[in-house]
Amino acid sequence: FSLVGDIALMIPDKMYFLLGMGAFALAHLAYMLHYLKKGLKWNFTVLISAVVVLAIAFYGLITLIDLPAELSLPVYLYFFGLVDCLP
Repeated sequence: FSLVGDIALMIPDKMYFLLGMGAFALAHLAYMLHYLKKGLKWNFTVLISAVVVLAIAFYGLITLIDLPAELSLPVYLYFFGLVDCLP
């Protein structure tokens, strides 16, 4: 999936950008499923650290990056898909 994403992102077109983002989302989903099967051990410090980092990253995404309107929703959904992959 990641190879397809890399190739799609080489082509400067919005449709290929969305295709690449979708391919990477599938790769992250595969990672998430692997970690769910493996069984992760969370502790309070890791959880709080992850929440703080994600809050800062999302704030940066919505305030510092000027996305075209048609790409905003897919990029936000992809961001939250990445959040699911945090171990």
